[in-house]
Amino acid sequence: MSHLNPPTKTSADRVIDGDLAALGDSSRQHIAGLDASLSTMAVNTPHNSAYRDDRPGVEARRNSLADVRRRELALMPLTLSHIYAHRIARATAGAAAILCALGLLVILDDRLMIQLTAWFIPGFAVGMYATISIAIVLLSYVVATWIAEYKFAARMRELVSKGGDAYQDLDQLAIGPFAVAAEKVRRIDQLSLTLPLAGIAVLVPLLGFVGFIGAVAFTTRATFSTTIEAFMNMTSDMRPVLLALGGGILLAIVLGRAIDREHRRTTSAGWVRWAGHWSMLLVALVLGIAVAIGAGYAGFRMQAYYVAPPVKTRFLLALGGEAVIMLPAVWGLLWWRRRERWRLGD
Repeated sequence: MSHLNPPTKTSADRVIDGDLAALGDSSRQHIAGLDASLSTMAVNTPHNSAYRDDRPGVEARRNSLADVRRRELALMPLTLSHIYAHRIARATAGAAAILCALGLLVILDDRLMIQLTAWFIPGFAVGMYATISIAIVLLSYVVATWIAEYKFAARMRELVSKGGDAYQDLDQLAIGPFAVAAEKVRRIDQLSLTLPLAGIAVLVPLLGFVGFIGAVAFTTRATFSTTIEAFMNMTSDMRPVLLALGGGILLAIVLGRAIDREHRRTTSAGWVRWAGHWSMLLVALVLGIAVAIGAGYAGFRMQAYYVAPPVKTRFLLALGGEAVIMLPAVWGLLWWRRRERWRLGD
């Protein structure tokens, strides 16, 4: 059996082998550090790196980009600022309405609080508490609008301002004021619907409940505190009212989550489109007439026979009254949101 002889090395092969051996000896020597390597490249300075321009070039880019962002801010429509401020204001007013409703619940749930309120506020009735609540809600709306507009303007000025670090300024100027403003408007969209709707869901029905008691007190020539205490003795609990309030708050939360999903999927749910249809106003009108007739009959029985409505009737009146309030409120907020989106060009 024959064996193959190895090929004879040429002069070129011997040169390559010698170079490889020399490289192997060099690779086993001490490797210089990064600083030493950079110093040999003449780029080892405190404010530069191998991947960035020198400082004059960075500052020139920073100044040019700052001018572009200032022009963008000057040409940015004021619609973004107005919509953002009013969405913040609606959310704040909704929170204020919830606090007013909680205060009214505390008063109604404690006979001592009813008597103290009637003593501190002579002639306390739904009109007075409604006036106080509306004043608080409106004041919170106005103050929140001022603060939101100031904060928005300050944030926009900060985005186009220059600091001491050119690299940090470039990172800040990379995102324009229009993109930041649009994101701020989008983030507050959910709360600007959920909180006002929750505030309406709890404050307006409670004021209606107190107004019903006040009407009975007026027609029977009794004091408000005496009438509501008698009503509490007859009904023994607030479950129908609390159930209706809970249903309204739940609807506000579900609608807010649907709006949040709409931003992520760019399509709105079918029931949200139906809730914003004008036919909901007709449904609320018909339901309101039925609730008014039932409440009038219940009030007549209370006046004539001093008998509270049956539990089933109280639940139906509470839930029906809540629906009469919530249907127009949902329609109005969704209509206003469509108007805002039209102004934004969405």
